[in-house]
Amino acid sequence: MQALQHKTSPQNIDGLVEAVETAYANMDRTTLNYVFLSLQTSMESTMLAKGSNKYKLCPMSKDRLRGQGELSIGVMCDPEAIVTRNSILLEGK
Repeated sequence: MQALQHKTSPQNIDGLVEAVETAYANMDRTTLNYVFLSLQTSMESTMLAKGSNKYKLCPMSKDRLRGQGELSIGVMCDPEAIVTRNSILLEGK
């Protein structure tokens, strides 16, 4: 989506918003699903890494899962990630 949005040269925030909305509208559903699944696994990994970006994503084999009809539209978050996130948030209080 970012690559599509960067094909334009917005001059202000409204132009940027329009470029992002156009890129979103022009992207096919499969690609969007892949993007959001990757985002969800990245967020989970960030929580498990206590906010750090020093982690490696495990491959999901999205194409294989899609071919088998088993690709989900969401990722169930590891309960350990929630506990880790909560403990970090409580430390900040």
